[in-house]
Amino acid sequence: MAFIIPHPVVGTTIVLSFGSEFKVVNRASSQVWTHTASGSILAACFSATGRLFATCNSDKQLQVFDTHADWSCSNRSVPKRVTAIKFSLDEKHIYLSDKAGDVHKYVADGSDEGELLLGHVSMLLDMVLTPDDQFIVTADRDEKIRVSCLPNAYNIAGYCLGHRELDNTFAISSYLAALLVITCAVL
Repeated sequence: MAFIIPHPVVGTTIVLSFGSEFKVVNRASSQVWTHTASGSILAACFSATGRLFATCNSDKQLQVFDTHADWSCSNRSVPKRVTAIKFSLDEKHIYLSDKAGDVHKYVADGSDEGELLLGHVSMLLDMVLTPDDQFIVTADRDEKIRVSCLPNAYNIAGYCLGHRELDNTFAISSYLAALLVITCAVL
């Protein structure tokens, strides 16, 4: 899987990921830093300020990089293959959705084993956090989008049902927080 991930603050830095390798490219200085993971990178994202960058690979390893400390890395194992990664707004927590239909919350700076937040019956394809970190929106393979409250994700705020296609990826508009943009895959 290939990703192009722009740095959220520094417009001259992007991350290019393909297979088990990612490259951090600083377009202003032409510097390139390469990191190779033990397995194919399945998901990756920056935190809101860009201080942290996280990846999960096919070997079920979560790697968190501190971009302000020369990309120092911390590793930990996760129970299932990850489909999406998101940071909380305050950068204290990392949310991981997986192929088993669960979302786990991890402490970003720690080595905790994670806390199960919510579960679906089928595989999760994507998730997003609202800009105020009050809700987590998850999409599963059964064409259901669920909006759950944070930090108590067992409180469900609502569903988006009636899709005729698989809800593949989605994002919340940065201009209008009430707007959820959904893309569907045609199988």
